[in-house]
Amino acid sequence: MMKIMFTLAVLSLGFFVFIGEQFWGMISGLSLFFIGIFFSKPRFKKK
Repeated sequence: MMKIMFTLAVLSLGFFVFIGEQFWGMISGLSLFFIGIFFSKPRFKKK
C-alpha cells in the first residue's frame, strides 16, 4: 500500500515537472505521500 502511494507520488511529480507545473507537481506528490502515511496507520484499518 505504502509502496503504491509512494510510486504514484513520484510519477505525479515527474509528470507535472515534465509539463512545466513544478509547483502543482510538488503539491500533488506531497498530498499523495501524506495520504499514504495517514491510511497506513493501524488505527485507521477498521472498515
